Amino acid sequence: MKEKLWTRNFILLVMASLGSGFLVSLFLNTLPLYAEQMTGTAVYAGLVTSCYSMAALATRPVVGILCEKMSALKLIIIGLVMMAVSCYAYSFATAIAGLLFIRILHGIGFGIKSTASGVLAAEIIPKSRFAEGIGMFGLYLPVANAIGPALGLWVAENGSFKTLFMIAGIIGIIYCCYI
Repeated sequence: MKEKLWTRNFILLVMASLGSGFLVSLFLNTLPLYAEQMTGTAVYAGLVTSCYSMAALATRPVVGILCEKMSALKLIIIGLVMMAVSCYAYSFATAIAGLLFIRILHGIGFGIKSTASGVLAAEIIPKSRFAEGIGMFGLYLPVANAIGPALGLWVAENGSFKTLFMIAGIIGIIYCCYI
C-alpha cells in the first residue's frame, strides 16, 4: 500500500505556496505598467522586474543555510508576511525609489518563502512518493502564473492599481493567517 501523499500538512503547504504564487503573478504585468505610469519611461518597467528577481535570487542561498538552523515553517511565515506587507505597501509608493524598495522586499519575501517551502516539502513528502510529491508541489507556480497575470491586469483596468494592491494584501493576510 502506498503512503499517503495528500496529507493535511502537504495540502496546507501547497495552498500557501499557491497563495504566494498569486502574490507574485498578480504583479508580473501590472507593476511594470505602474512603474511606467509613475515615471513616464519604460526603463523603470524593466527595473521593477529585475530588482525583484535579483532580490529573490540573492536571498535563496542564505535561506538554505537558515533552514538548517531554524524551522522551515517559521521561515515560510516570515516570507509570507513580508510578501503580504509588500503588496499592501505598493499603494503608498509615490516615487520610483519607494516602489523599487518595496519590490526588493517583496522579492526577499518570496525568496524566503519559496526556498523554505521546498525544504518543508522535502521533509513531509513520503520518500516512497518523493518524485510524485515534488512534481505535484511544483505545480503551484505554473497554476498561479496561468491565472494571476490576467487577473491582475483585469483588476488594474477595471478598478485601479491601488485596488489591486489592496486585494493582493488581503490575499496575503488570509494566507498568513491560515498557515
